[in-house]
Amino acid sequence: MKRTLPIRQFLLDNIHFVFGVTLCLVAFLAALYTESQDLEIRQLTYSDQPLAISIPVGVPIEMRFPEPVEFGIPNNLREQVHIENVASAVYLTANVPFNDAIVVVKLLHSGAPIVLRLSSSTGATGPNTYSIGVSFKEAQKTDTLVQSPVALTRFAAQQLFAPERLVPHLNNVIRVDMDGEPINLARDPDIESKVLASWSSGSLYVTAVKLTNLSQVSVDLKPHDLRGSWQTATYHHHRLLPKGTKGDTSVVYLVSTESFLTALSN
Repeated sequence: MKRTLPIRQFLLDNIHFVFGVTLCLVAFLAALYTESQDLEIRQLTYSDQPLAISIPVGVPIEMRFPEPVEFGIPNNLREQVHIENVASAVYLTANVPFNDAIVVVKLLHSGAPIVLRLSSSTGATGPNTYSIGVSFKEAQKTDTLVQSPVALTRFAAQQLFAPERLVPHLNNVIRVDMDGEPINLARDPDIESKVLASWSSGSLYVTAVKLTNLSQVSVDLKPHDLRGSWQTATYHHHRLLPKGTKGDTSVVYLVSTESFLTALSN
């Protein structure tokens, strides 16, 4: 009768085979673990505290939101982070390390804000994808965070002219991308208009527009001389001096309930 070898004896007699199988199994499990890490999606919900997200330098991360968003980025961070905003997804790639930076994201349909605290380092670790939502409680508070036309006008002026150390940060105010092309704002053909910057807060928008006198006579500026539908129109200087003089430019701050180009066409 043929005897069955004990398991121990079998393993000893086939040690190389067993060792090879073990190595293959370890490698397979390691590959599965790495793949699971790459596919990990971290769920985050914003309530009332900024969400901390660390970005590895040179490694793109994806942020998924429940609806399309406006992604506001501080001016001093624009050269440090590459941003692609595609519908309800935002892709960030840090070019250099940076410390905590507050970024306000606005959900376009509900108007709810999400505040992020971003940082980046060469040794940062974490998932490549974040799914970010906002609690119902925070969404209800959105209207209380919307800034008034007066506050938005003051904010825009400070952003353009105040020293950087004195530039304020307001909740639920985010930068809106504008192309800076000349526009047809002033009814006077001798006044050139060019958008400097635009921000939004809830359903309100504030846009700073540079006005330049192209004529050789002084011009007094009045709100009704502007095309478009505006809640308020506030001039930095109410008089444009002749072209070529120090006072031939001014800025007007326009507050509207629609985006700038939509309000301009009304």
